[in-house]
Amino acid sequence: MKISKRTKIILLCVSLGICLIIVIAPFLVKSYINSNGEELTGRKLELGGLYHNPLTGYTRLRDFKMMEPLDTAVFMSFDTLVINLDLYKIFGGTFSISEITLSNPEIQIAKLETTFNYTDVANYMIAGDESTEPEEESQTFDIELNNIGFNDGVLQFHNLVTGRNWLFDNINLAIPGLYFDNQDTDVDLNLALRDGGELRSNSEYNNQLGTYKIDLELEKINLSPLQTFIKEYLDISDFGGEMDAQIEISGEVGDLDQLLVSGAIEVNDYYFADPEGQKFLYGNKVTTVMEEIIPMKYSVVIESITATQPGLFYEMYVDSTDNIRPMVIEQGEQENEENTSTDSTESGGFELLIKTITIEDGKFDFKDHNPETPFEYHFASIAVDIQNVSQVDTTKLTMDATAPDDGEVSFYWEGNFFDLDHQAFTMKTNIPGLPAFSPYTISFFDVPITEGSFNYTSTNHIDNGSLEGLHTILASDITLGEKKGFESLYDVPIKVGLYLLEDKDGNIHMEIPVEGTTDDPEFRYSKVVVNAVINGIVKLVTSPISLIGKLVGAGNELDDLSYDPLNVEITPEFETKMNYLAEALLQKPELKVKMIQHFDSEQAGKEVATYLVKQDYYKKSHRNTDVMDYYAVSRVDLKDDEFVKYINRKAESEIKNDKDLAEACYQLKQKEAQKLLDTIPQGWNNLVVSFLSEKGVQQGNLEIETQQDKKGTFEYELEADIMEDLEEAVAADTTATVSGE
Repeated sequence: MKISKRTKIILLCVSLGICLIIVIAPFLVKSYINSNGEELTGRKLELGGLYHNPLTGYTRLRDFKMMEPLDTAVFMSFDTLVINLDLYKIFGGTFSISEITLSNPEIQIAKLETTFNYTDVANYMIAGDESTEPEEESQTFDIELNNIGFNDGVLQFHNLVTGRNWLFDNINLAIPGLYFDNQDTDVDLNLALRDGGELRSNSEYNNQLGTYKIDLELEKINLSPLQTFIKEYLDISDFGGEMDAQIEISGEVGDLDQLLVSGAIEVNDYYFADPEGQKFLYGNKVTTVMEEIIPMKYSVVIESITATQPGLFYEMYVDSTDNIRPMVIEQGEQENEENTSTDSTESGGFELLIKTITIEDGKFDFKDHNPETPFEYHFASIAVDIQNVSQVDTTKLTMDATAPDDGEVSFYWEGNFFDLDHQAFTMKTNIPGLPAFSPYTISFFDVPITEGSFNYTSTNHIDNGSLEGLHTILASDITLGEKKGFESLYDVPIKVGLYLLEDKDGNIHMEIPVEGTTDDPEFRYSKVVVNAVINGIVKLVTSPISLIGKLVGAGNELDDLSYDPLNVEITPEFETKMNYLAEALLQKPELKVKMIQHFDSEQAGKEVATYLVKQDYYKKSHRNTDVMDYYAVSRVDLKDDEFVKYINRKAESEIKNDKDLAEACYQLKQKEAQKLLDTIPQGWNNLVVSFLSEKGVQQGNLEIETQQDKKGTFEYELEADIMEDLEEAVAADTTATVSGE
């Protein structure tokens, strides 16, 4: 068909018009966006370039920016956005985009309390939708989005209250397809983080059922950026580690109660450093296997938590603090109250179950600065097994560890972590290398331990905040060194006490009860136990004479060794006590006993003078008696009228009371009494030495000293010590040393 000239001109004009529209329209759209951005979004928009081909459906936008309110900074930007629309599929009822590529996007998100820097944009868009009249339903399209990609993206988050900043860069996102029909939507996500690590995910969404599933994979995520967040709660100088994870998130759109999380998280080579840079908590790996977490129902079920080669460094200081507690930053009371209120009103109860917690090959390094020389001790090969951690069930914990010099430690605990008012626990230790604990014995008693082993069992129960425990100590072959001249906490004869506590096999067995109240804010179990054990030892060794009595079954009888100065002969009661003493000295050949005789000469003079006057009176009233009976003379009653009259005649004075009578007797017999006073103390000492020597007591085991005092008492006080050289002390001569004659 021949086309007329007029038709050609019309076709040419239409073609030129179409070309003009193709060329001019992008400039018009670009100009409109730059001029009317605030009307469209509430923010100023800047678009550097726009290209669109209506014939192919290809559109490219360049150098886009959305500003912050008041144009203070750039909120969001990108270099290039390419959208390729498949026009031919529209006629088949499918809105299809074959490509969406966003290059170098960058978003700056800021939060001030509960408000974000995009809140105004969201509110503006919502308000615009509400002002628009609802449209009539039209025929729906199947939506198909293919090859969605973000290249080299950057996301920054700023918390304007705490100052915490998060940076994610090198973000690359690849989504093969999104299908908004009856098909499952497949979304692949790939994020490369600047600080190290990758995040990959695969998401499936079913439009018809409204179900979704997200498989999230984290590989070698650098945890160092978490340091800023951790520092809000712990005063640390450094933190590091890597994290791998395989997590599955599933649920139904619109029903958060169906949100379910499961999978495994693994943290590797982690560490926490205190303000001085000392790593106090570290480890090789922690693996957590999550069976089921339902966030909206506050339900957490953990299959297992396994820590491999964890380590803890713990220090105790003189001011009763340690290296851990001062690092904990206390949160404000108001914030705590708000959190508590939120938890209690919104959670509706939190359910937790951890089936198994395991620690493998752990380390615990302990350092105590309380002794003059700091004490250090190291536990290794720590193995912990915890079963069934929950709010309602009983949890059982077992622990085994090794100590220096092939030592062993075991611990068993049964109770509930959420109700510590009811629990029971037992600890057993076997410490062959007891000399390592010399810093404590020097601090407490001014003597080091040069040899010895130690077994310790602690059994404890806590009911309603009341602690009751029994601590059993079995020590063997303990040898103490020489005193260091240190001003120790306790000035007690520790060597004597431990020597007396030893049985015939060289073992020491002690049982020390412990009590306390856990409701006390100042309660610290370690402090209660240490005080109880040390005080128990001090109580025993402070009174070695009581230990001697306990050794031979004498009880407290050796505490009272009184004698009668008028009767220089051993009574049955005094003999029994001397037998106990002799038995103890024979059982403990290194024991040295010092017997201090207390003798009040003034009081003795009065008693002797009174006895001599009684003796004269007895002879007068018993004229036919040739043998003087001491006990008969002693039984003369001082209040007997005849005796008082006798004194009155002899002293030529009036007796009004017992004092006058004693003075009168002393005046009558002063010279004779004085002669006897010089012989009585030594006579008793010789009597005691002779008796003990006959029982086999060696010379070096006994020393007697007489002290003249005015206490009105006549008794022997015992002191105990250890002989420096047993071989020299045990001599053939069995005569004991007597001084103060």
